[in-house]
Amino acid sequence: MLYFDAKTGQPLRKYKFEESNACISNLDFNPKHDQVFASGQMNGDVFIHDLRQRDDFSDWLRGHEKLTIGTKWSLDGDLLATSDNQGKILLWDPRKSDTSSFAFLHWESGVKGLDWNPHQRGVLASGGGVRDCFIWVWDTLKFSEI
Repeated sequence: MLYFDAKTGQPLRKYKFEESNACISNLDFNPKHDQVFASGQMNGDVFIHDLRQRDDFSDWLRGHEKLTIGTKWSLDGDLLATSDNQGKILLWDPRKSDTSSFAFLHWESGVKGLDWNPHQRGVLASGGGVRDCFIWVWDTLKFSEI
């Protein structure tokens, strides 16, 4: 993965993922910390990257078994929601642990869309794939559906 300077078009940094032997399927920058972003991998791994650090990643989150379809930081930048092709959403707080804090398992197929409500803290919307065709809205503070 290459990180570019948008003004000059020059690459600033190259990331290697030899440890996971994976390809990147999605990215999301942390809205609170502009030097931090998450990348979902095709093998299910999720990496947290901090451009201020020399290492290629600062955290390695494992919880998905196959393709990570979505990565989405909460608006306060504290929680990361990830989804996979097997119908699972995991919530992470990378400040506290590299283990997910909760799993939502309501789908029969991949969870294709994730987004946090910009007007209400802790509310996450998720959209299922072809077999589901539903949008579920979650209160991540109470770990329940709305």
